[in-house]
Amino acid sequence: MSERLSPFPQPIRIEHLRQEYEVNPPKIYHSEILPVQGLPERYIAYNPTIVPPTAGLAVPPTLLARVEHEDDERSDVWALHRIGNTWTPNGLRIEGLQDPHVKKIAIDGEEFFLFDGIRVGEHPKYRSVGECYYMLYWCVKDLGDIPKTEPFAYTPPWYKDTPVELDENGLIHVFPRPQKGRWGMGTTCYEACNNLNQLTDAIEGASPIEDLQQLFDGETVWGGFKDALQLANDDLIGLGGHVSHYSTLENPEEVARGGPLRVYDVASAVFNRKTRTIEGMWIDLTTKDLPDCESKILPNCHPENLRRVAFGTVWDRLGNGRVRILGGLRDRHMFGVVKEDRFERWEKTA
Repeated sequence: MSERLSPFPQPIRIEHLRQEYEVNPPKIYHSEILPVQGLPERYIAYNPTIVPPTAGLAVPPTLLARVEHEDDERSDVWALHRIGNTWTPNGLRIEGLQDPHVKKIAIDGEEFFLFDGIRVGEHPKYRSVGECYYMLYWCVKDLGDIPKTEPFAYTPPWYKDTPVELDENGLIHVFPRPQKGRWGMGTTCYEACNNLNQLTDAIEGASPIEDLQQLFDGETVWGGFKDALQLANDDLIGLGGHVSHYSTLENPEEVARGGPLRVYDVASAVFNRKTRTIEGMWIDLTTKDLPDCESKILPNCHPENLRRVAFGTVWDRLGNGRVRILGGLRDRHMFGVVKEDRFERWEKTA
């Protein structure tokens, strides 16, 4: 078994993760807000994912992002091309979805896009639940086919942050996140299957990762993972996402100022699929590491409710000890950060 980079005590606690972040702050080489032009007035784009280039397809760098009116949370997914230093809509829209994620996979030597997103509405199987949110999955040759293609898999109601990773041996790893409540709390589970046709059953049959179940109690601490990456050791999978808590855990006086605020930090973990344990976990960055910007203001919430919210959505490993993390900041902006790749450091200790 691999040694931990920093031997934090078990069970994992948010206090340790934050203390380690303060004592050993991340090495950040570049941090920026990704500017967007060409959206309708008062529309915003955040929570992006990178569209991987495919063989023989020469296009500008492309993101998919969640786009919505600043006073609403009904979202669509838009494709954005980079022109110079600005991201601009390219015409592709996928209606009624939010928080997209896409990766390139190979099946029988052919390249496909594995795409997922969250839908709010009536579930196709659990209709008695009424309106809910759930995740859907597509496997397509062209992202433009998604609006006219039925998804091949979906989660039960009230699931978010359920990434999928295919390893070199063809095994499919899935990390479902069922919610204890409706508004983002919950833990992360794990299951594996042999082909994409089994994905829905694998999601429903996944069992909690005990280390994370103890950390994410669903009351004061919660979180999830948006990205999953096979590491150098076949048994290890890197997870990228967020860990969250209320600011009263750090500063009870925040209540008197209209809080508590929700604190979302970008975080990573290393999961051992053989032992079903978390062998390493750390905070990659907080809102303090990102440029200052305005927040989205949610109805009936404190105006600064999202001031300390940063979601990590994609981990793009660049090599040479660096990783590019993209995400959403304060539910209003896209950010990009290049920082030290602790997965790489961690792999070297394996």
